[in-house]
Amino acid sequence: MVLSNVVTTNIAQFFTYDFANVITNSSFSQGFVTVQTISVINGATNINNQTVFTNFFNGDFFLIPSNQCGFSIVSTQFASVVLVTNFIASVTNTNAAQTFTLNLITPFTNHALLLSVPSCVSNSVALREGIEKINFFRRDFDSLLGQTWSPITNVYNLTAVSNNAPVVQTFFRAVNTPDFLITAQDLDGGAGPPVGDTIGARSNIYNQTNVGVGLAGPGILQPSVPIVFNKVGPHFLNPSTSNFFLPFSEGSGRLIFQYGSFDGTTNDPIVYPDGTSIVNLENNVFLQIITSGPLPNGHLGQAYNSTLQASGAQPPPYTWTVASGSPALPNGLNLGSATGIISGTPTVTGIFDFVVQVADTAGRISQSNFTIEVDP
Repeated sequence: MVLSNVVTTNIAQFFTYDFANVITNSSFSQGFVTVQTISVINGATNINNQTVFTNFFNGDFFLIPSNQCGFSIVSTQFASVVLVTNFIASVTNTNAAQTFTLNLITPFTNHALLLSVPSCVSNSVALREGIEKINFFRRDFDSLLGQTWSPITNVYNLTAVSNNAPVVQTFFRAVNTPDFLITAQDLDGGAGPPVGDTIGARSNIYNQTNVGVGLAGPGILQPSVPIVFNKVGPHFLNPSTSNFFLPFSEGSGRLIFQYGSFDGTTNDPIVYPDGTSIVNLENNVFLQIITSGPLPNGHLGQAYNSTLQASGAQPPPYTWTVASGSPALPNGLNLGSATGIISGTPTVTGIFDFVVQVADTAGRISQSNFTIEVDP
């Protein structure tokens, strides 16, 4: 005799809910649930609740207003814990007058929030005051996809004048491509030594949609603005009375320096400003401050700590200082000479620009610009 078991598996779908405009406030992969068993035997009801910590996705989820460009939470009106009971199964034994019911009770927090929903207008034109300050930061760019590796969103305020009254407006600007794109190309087409003004080139697209009658603006430079360095060199100048650059004669041509060196990759270009010596340029090649981008924001009266890093042909120790002639660090912050750690407690709010210098044991130095924003 052979005993064969036939097993049939069914998938029980408890609920289905499709939605959009959802953001996650907090989420967890584990949480507490209560398994409730209700038994009725000969008319007597017994309820048993057992709370367990198990694997299930839970957290806070906000349904944001639809067809809106954003919102901000002003305050919380109230928060209450709500218990939701989900029926799982029920078994009834009629002959024995018994009924067993199994429920799953899940708690969640219900929030009532006061929101501020802005009225967003695209391509608005108004009489606005200027921005007090603009910071430029390097972002890695994927030329194949045509976008930055990590898109960023700028949020800033501008004051518009309407009916002789100032109105503060908030702007959101998503940056998918660099505002300024530095590249290297052969600007001479392989025709030989570059002549004249082929050291570099720049082009831009100027949106003149809102230009006033008889005026040159207002207008917008559309990103990206390409700045091209000629990767062919060296360059020669051949002054002439008829034309400053032509005709070209190798015998009378005068060798000139390019504005900088650039290899066409994500590496920083090496720019040759006036007054920079060859020794300083060599130092920059061998010793670099590798910390880049804006430093973390500080907060008034709260401890601040950020570490700068450098690399070079000579191993540490390095000596860190604020460069001569540079503005000082925010009040309350100090730069560790041996560690490169900016630490302390800010005592003044604002945006502070400064130049940090690092030196190795061989006497090489390198400098880099940094900014720290101290918020209230």
